[in-house]
This record gives sequence, C-alpha cells and structure tokens, in this order.
Amino acid sequence: MFLEVPNSGANQIETAIASEIEEINEELELNKLKNRYLNIGAVESTRIRLHSESASDYINANYIDSCDARNQYIATQAPLPHTFTDFWAMINQEKSNIIVVITNMVERGRRKCDQYWPTSPRVPSHYGGYQVTLDTEMPNANFVHRIFHLKTSNCILPERTIHQVHFTSWPDHGVPDTVFPLLSFMNYVAEIQATGPIVVHCSAGVGRSGSFILIDSMRRHLLQCDRINIQAHLKHIRNQRAKLVQTVDQYIFCHRVIRELIRHGISRQPVLNFQYYVNFLYTQPMPDGRSRLQMQYEDVCKCPHSPSCEIGIGCSVLPGFHRVNEFLIGNWPYACKDLWSSLWEHNCQTMILIGSELEVGNYFSHYLELNGSSEKNDDGIRVEQKEENKFCLYNNEDELCVKLIRVKPSALEIDFWGEMERIQEEVLQYHNCQMMLLEPSNTAIAYVLCALQSAACQMEQERYIDVLPYISTYRFIQCGCWKSQTNLEYIYDKLSQLVILQHRC
Repeated sequence: MFLEVPNSGANQIETAIASEIEEINEELELNKLKNRYLNIGAVESTRIRLHSESASDYINANYIDSCDARNQYIATQAPLPHTFTDFWAMINQEKSNIIVVITNMVERGRRKCDQYWPTSPRVPSHYGGYQVTLDTEMPNANFVHRIFHLKTSNCILPERTIHQVHFTSWPDHGVPDTVFPLLSFMNYVAEIQATGPIVVHCSAGVGRSGSFILIDSMRRHLLQCDRINIQAHLKHIRNQRAKLVQTVDQYIFCHRVIRELIRHGISRQPVLNFQYYVNFLYTQPMPDGRSRLQMQYEDVCKCPHSPSCEIGIGCSVLPGFHRVNEFLIGNWPYACKDLWSSLWEHNCQTMILIGSELEVGNYFSHYLELNGSSEKNDDGIRVEQKEENKFCLYNNEDELCVKLIRVKPSALEIDFWGEMERIQEEVLQYHNCQMMLLEPSNTAIAYVLCALQSAACQMEQERYIDVLPYISTYRFIQCGCWKSQTNLEYIYDKLSQLVILQHRC
C-alpha cells in the first residue's frame, strides 16, 4: 500500500531537500578552500571533526592507525594561513603534543609550508583563541626540534608543551640519499612521550607523511613482533587517507629503511648505554660467523663497487652535527690554485693540515715559490702568506684571511681528545665557521675526524650517540673514503674513550 503525499507536502519536502543540498554544496565549497591542493582532501570516514563554533568542522586531516593501535597518527597537510587556527584547535582538541614536519618551507622555488608558529622566543603569537609561545629551538644538520607552549587565550585550560620536530633532509618528490639520518630522527621522536596522536605533515600530507607513518608503524611493530606485512598495512592506511606513500621511489625507500633497521637495529644509543652497544657490536656473532661490527662496516662503509672507487683530486662538502656543509675535505697532494679557489668560494677561514713534518712540511712552499705572493691565479685570487700559519686571499674587491692549524698523527695517538680540544679552541678563537681538512696521505683520518667531531657534538647536546648517519652519508658523498674496518673500529674506540672521560668529569 502506497501513501499519497499531498501536493503541498511534496512541495515542502522538495524545498527542504533542495535547501539541504544547497547547504551541503556550500559546505563542500568552503571545505575545498581549506585544502592546500585541489586534488587532495580528507577522507570523510576518518577525518578529524573540529569541535568549534565555526561554520565548518572540516580540517584536511585524517586519523591513521599503526600496526598495533588505532588512531596512532594524524596525517594532515601543511596548514594554510587561513587554517592556522584550525590546526592549533586540532592539536588542542586531540591532546597531541608531537608534530612531525617533513618538508622545507620553500622547495624548488615553490611555497610548501607556511609558518604557523612564532619566530621569536618567548614572544607569544595568537591564532584565534590560542596562544603559542616558542620556548626553545635546537637545530642540527638534519632536523630542528622546537618546543612550544600552547594555551587558550582565555586561560581556561592549563598550558601544554608541544614538540615540533622538523626533518629538513627529505627532498620533495624524491627520497633521502641514505636511510640512517631518517632512522636516527625517528628514534629521536620516539624518545618523546606522546600524549595523543602524533601529528605528521609534509606539504600535501600524503607522500612523505605516509612514508614516515608506514616506516614508524613497522618500527614500533618490530619492537614487539618479528613479522611484518608492509603492503597490507599500506593498503589499510590508504583507506584512511588517499595517496599515502605517493610514489614508487618512496615505497622502495620505505623497504630500504625497514631492511636496514632489521639488520642494524637501533644505532642511536644513550651515552650511558654506549659501552654496552659497542661491546654488542664486537661480540654478537651473525649466523654467518661475522661480528655485527664487520657487518656494519661492509653494509655502511665499504665501497660496494668493483673496481673500488678512488678518491679524485678536488674538494668535497660533508655534513657535521650542526650543519649540512660543516666540513670541506681537500684532496690535493700539494697546495694549488683549486685549493685557494675552494676556500674563497666557500668563504672558509680555517684549514687543518694533517700529517707529519716530513709529509706536509713543504705543502705550501711549492705553490708560493712558483706563483709568488703577488701573482693572481686564473680566478683572479691573489694569495699572501702573512705568517707561518696565516694566509690572506685577495681579489679586486674583497679579502679572506685563513688560519692554518697543523695536526700531527702522532699527537692524535698520544692524546686524541686533548688534541681535538686544542683544534677546537683554535677554531673558536679565530672563527667558528666551516673548516677545510687537508690530508695529502689520503689515509681516511680526515673523514674519521669529521665523524668523531660530529658524534662528540651530538653527545654534548643530546646525550645520545649515533655514528651511522655520518659514516653512511660520507660514503655516499665520497665513496671509497673508508679504507678498512679499522677506520670504524677507531671511531668506536675513541668515542668509548670520550664517554669514559665525560663520566669521570
């Protein structure tokens, strides 16, 4: 039996439906304006709904599960200026205290992220009803850790501490060159106790964000279980937010990271645990009989090519703990015009010459005798030796003064950290900037010094040590730089000495 609807009632229903459709369309259009990219929005079934008094509860963000817990993460886009308030409202509503950022502000000339946080320490910024204050900013070569204080402007709710950890070494639409800086970063993030879902964003909130979430989910799962299914979990989280892990290269990179995590474990170790970790590397055998230290050398340090790579004449730029261009390694048997041009190009004011008097005693004399102190090289640079350990470089408009620090291998053997302290004091007395290391004998000691200096700075600032990000990156930049397993053994030995020295102090 069918009920007949009077014409007047039908008209009322049609009017009501039309009104509802119009409101929905208006809301959808309003939501689109909150998306950074037209083709990337939030999946309706898992999106975060803001409990606010605004016209829309929409934010371009979705709950994402880990392998072992529901809603472990929130994947979102980099906030737009007109959605800053929504973003901080979400952080407050979801009780999140960790924000993982995996994008630079501008990449390839395009704006990827707008700054939704204050710049100046202890000067609060207001975003709608929220007040955010930057307390601390701790940068290093691969990421920046910022600590904010968040509270409502009316002070009804207690102030909360928010950690933003901003990874800066992942290129847009590409993948990092080596996996260990990202693994070290992930373990750094894991050391922060989460109070709610971990908020992860890149620019669109899908490619790099999805890669981080997939890898971190596997990392957490491996702490409890020795079986993982990467493909199945990616399918699951892609139902929660479309396009997570956006490219094939990113998917392959996720597998590479997880593979190295399984093979090498957690290489980022607290200082108090470092001695046990080194002992584990030496004494824990692999199924094939190798020690874990040998496997680490062969996987991370040893040149994988045949024939083995040889280091060519020239200059390479290496990262340290503080900056991506902290060190220059000069590979010239004697001083030459390219050496001075490299110093000038990089505005480098410190040279460290490594070798015995027999090896490096005449390193500069041949160039100066041949060219004279007043002759310009092909780049228009004139070099003068003002003192035994001071050079001045000139062109028609400017000058650059460079200090020379001489380091004897015998002094490093007698008191390595005492000699490193002397070098550091001389560098700081002159100028705390990029330094060039010169080692004509090419025995890898220059790379060893860079790795040890970087790890020592990390130990001082974080009270953690992780060697693998440095040694893996150095091999990528200059394959063939590590000559043998003794290089790696030397690094661990000297760091163990430093841990003991620090403990005594």
